[in-house]
Parts: sequence; C-alpha cells; structure tokens
Amino acid sequence: MLARTQRGAGTLFFLFFLFLFSIFLYIAWIVFPIYLENTAVKQALKAMSSKNVIKQGQTLSVNKQNVLIYLGKMFRINNVKHATFDHVTVQRQGRLYTVEVVYQVQQHLFYNADLLLSFDDIVTVEAQ
Repeated sequence: MLARTQRGAGTLFFLFFLFLFSIFLYIAWIVFPIYLENTAVKQALKAMSSKNVIKQGQTLSVNKQNVLIYLGKMFRINNVKHATFDHVTVQRQGRLYTVEVVYQVQQHLFYNADLLLSFDDIVTVEAQ
C-alpha cells in the first residue's frame, strides 16, 4: 500500500505554478520598460550634474531655461515618453539649482486592474 503513494508535485500543482509564473512574467514584461525609461531620466540628471554639460558659447551658464533645454534633448535622445517638462521642477537656492523630476506612470494590466508606478528623481547642479 505505501509503495503506491505519490511523490513529488502533481499535474494540478504544476499547472498552478505555471499560471503564477506566467502572471509574474507578464507583470515584469509590462514594468521593465517603465523602469528602463526611469533609468534614462536618472542618467540624464546625473550627466547634467557631473559633467557640467550646460554650456552657452564657451562659458558655463546654468539657468532654468538651459536646464530644460538640456533635459528635453536628453529625453528625446533616450525616447523618454512619460516624463515631460510638466514634471520637471527647477529651483534656485543661491548658486545651486535643484532639478527634480516627479512623475507617475499608470499602466493597464488586465480587465480592471492597473499598475501605478511613482518616480521622484532629484539632482543638484552648481552654477559656475
């Protein structure tokens, strides 16, 4: 009698596991491009702060307009769709400019379930 007992996972358990795995794979398929886009936003902000790439002629000129022009170029190059100029805030505090990009992405998953991802990236640029 004991020799005929089942060992290991049954077919029903395997199908249930396959169903759960496919749901997680689907969510990862939806979320990965959004996080990849946020990585491009972070890289644009990091490049702006570390390389002093905002130039007007030969002298470095940091102001709100130049920051927005630079970010607009970087967003177009990296094909950023969800972060726009409406999400960029530039504040001046003495010689420092604080550039903050705050945005949310709502992605439809299935039927009546949506996924809401919030991003808040900030960098400080020194005017020279």
